Amino acid sequence: PECPVTLNGGAVMPSWFDLISLSLNGPEDEKGIQASCNSVRDLITAELDKGIESNRIILGGFSQGGAVSLNTALTYEKKLAGVIGLSTWLANRNSVLKEVTANKEIAIFQGHGDCDPLVNIRFGLMTKQLLSSINPNVKFATYAGMMHSSCAQ
Repeated sequence: PECPVTLNGGAVMPSWFDLISLSLNGPEDEKGIQASCNSVRDLITAELDKGIESNRIILGGFSQGGAVSLNTALTYEKKLAGVIGLSTWLANRNSVLKEVTANKEIAIFQGHGDCDPLVNIRFGLMTKQLLSSINPNVKFATYAGMMHSSCAQ
């Protein structure tokens, strides 16, 4: 999807939702995040309509895609198999943690580079801490020297 991104001077670009701030406690585009989560929910529904059971579906994403995947998985009303979030954070964290029901113990893998200049590892570690407070199945891997990208590991 594309939308205007405040941090890029309002330029329309590939983005799941608007990025308003880089602060841990900065404002977030709650409506845009929810709209993106609804789009992922539609994808899940399409798979369910094909006969795939929800507990065989894994969501995953990188950066904003990881944020959308985490939010969607945590608040989805049916049990999912797992979620992968790479170089990401838990967006809308205060409201999302209150909405977790069916996927309270979902398997979660987070991977984050320790040199990520866009989504600082502090965001990933904060997310791990928050998720671990309600879910014993959170795994977090740090990748030395990796920036906002992926690696073969």
